[in-house]
Amino acid sequence: MTKDQAQVLKFIKKFWLDKGYSPSLNEIAHHMDWKAASQAHYVVKSLTERGKVKTIPGKTRSVEPLV
Repeated sequence: MTKDQAQVLKFIKKFWLDKGYSPSLNEIAHHMDWKAASQAHYVVKSLTERGKVKTIPGKTRSVEPLV
């Protein structure tokens, strides 16, 4: 797992616990100081492929931690 993947996963877990719902890709990008939500999308996709999170295609705020 890359450093960015680990940081994003940690942020998703904390956000989920604190607020009870998933962060948006824009919120993830903002937290990571990235200029584009596409960077967050790429990392979330890789976390999904690794089995660390699940998403519902076409639905906003659907990133749910599995670990």
